[in-house]
Amino acid sequence: MAGRISSGGRYAAIYTASNGTTPTVGATPVLTLTDQTSTSFAYDDNAIPSITITGVQDDEAFETFRQTYCVGATVSGTPADILFEDGTTVTGASQTGQVLYVVIGGGTVQGSGSSLGKKMGWHGFVGVGKSTGSWTQSGNTWDELPVNLSGVAIEGTITIAASYFPTANFVTPAAKTLTATTTKYGAKVFF
Repeated sequence: MAGRISSGGRYAAIYTASNGTTPTVGATPVLTLTDQTSTSFAYDDNAIPSITITGVQDDEAFETFRQTYCVGATVSGTPADILFEDGTTVTGASQTGQVLYVVIGGGTVQGSGSSLGKKMGWHGFVGVGKSTGSWTQSGNTWDELPVNLSGVAIEGTITIAASYFPTANFVTPAAKTLTATTTKYGAKVFF
């Protein structure tokens, strides 16, 4: 019997990042989530992930994150110049957007195989959806706010240090590399 995973890791850390031929990731999370009720991954036909993390965290730190990073269009790198039919050009460098890096903890691998007992997780470069933080209020229920993330293709290569995968959420963390070829839209990790 192969490995299988039950439940989630109830952990996500979001960092600032810069994309390009030499990508970087900030040292301290701009938001750490620990009150998730569900995490959903969906891949489109181009293997671009769409991630929704739903939780009950709703405080000033969450609202500051939403106000800071859920504005404007998310852009991967520098978009191409636009040449209008009258000869006017808008350069790609005039576009704006925010790219972030996220580490999401998952459940423990059970069953058999080389990943047995390890924690599954996911990490990659993302953009934040403007609908992040939406909520519905009703009697006698907790508000559940989503964090909507879309995968952003990394343009270079970066090695993420083991310290980005905390031992409280991963059994034996190690450094992981994201590249513009095989893992450009992020990757699952097993530690």
